[in-house]
Amino acid sequence: MPRSDPDFAAIQGLAEAGLIPSPLSGDSTTVTFRPDAPLTRENLILWKLPIDTRQTLPNASLEAVQQTWGFQDAARIEPKALRAVLADFQNGDLSNIRRAFGYTTLFQPKKTVTRAEAAAVLWYFGIQGEGVSARDALQTEQQTEQQTEPPPEQSPAQQTQPSSPSRQSGLPSR
Repeated sequence: MPRSDPDFAAIQGLAEAGLIPSPLSGDSTTVTFRPDAPLTRENLILWKLPIDTRQTLPNASLEAVQQTWGFQDAARIEPKALRAVLADFQNGDLSNIRRAFGYTTLFQPKKTVTRAEAAAVLWYFGIQGEGVSARDALQTEQQTEQQTEPPPEQSPAQQTQPSSPSRQSGLPSR
């Protein structure tokens, strides 16, 4: 991706933080960022979970993922992604997998996610009790805008009218 791309800084930041695979994270097989490549289920979870938990992902085994999630196809999940899949289970009903894919016994790790599935995952950031949903963020933004908006300006006619009730009603004053 060229440095001139408007998204270069964000993508470089994710790579430098080790949140997406890159030569910086020791992944010698990932030499270029491919923004037009389809996003798979396992990559979506692998990239999102560290942002949710803000800590390193736990060690995971194939057996642990099979036991917690019950995925029949857990053996098809890349070892790096197994850690994220296992950590996602700890988020209960707010887990990314449950929100995006519902109840399933097949994870289908190589399957491309739909826009709706990606939106379901991006709808909530954080862990249960300490996260923020898109709705929460929107409400906070609206409240901030309301607090920083200047009062509505008065027209010159409103500014010059006396404040006596009789003048405002159009009745002559005595």
